[in-house]
Amino acid sequence: MKRLFPILLFGLLSATGLRAQDSIPATTFSRDTLVLNNDSVLVVVTVCAPVCSSYVMVENAKGEEKGEIRPPFPEAVFPEAYIEDRRLKWRDNTWMILDEDEKRWLEADKK
Repeated sequence: MKRLFPILLFGLLSATGLRAQDSIPATTFSRDTLVLNNDSVLVVVTVCAPVCSSYVMVENAKGEEKGEIRPPFPEAVFPEAYIEDRRLKWRDNTWMILDEDEKRWLEADKK
């Protein structure tokens, strides 16, 4: 549920029109599913406003949540999940909110 907060916050701010600039694109919401077996479905809920972030859960056949799948990078503020070739994949979009100085600092820190 803690991961859902940034998604809901950005969605709420964009939906109510509380933006810093009018040039910010509209909020997009997507839900993708992947059948794991006869009684489990992987559900990926993604909100972009403008940075994308996802929440991934496993549901049973009745639509009840069985658990959450966390991103492979625990420090990410904006982890985005997507399904490609019937596999769950992740990307960290946190860098997208950094300014140029912060991006340079982050790159230097990786070396």
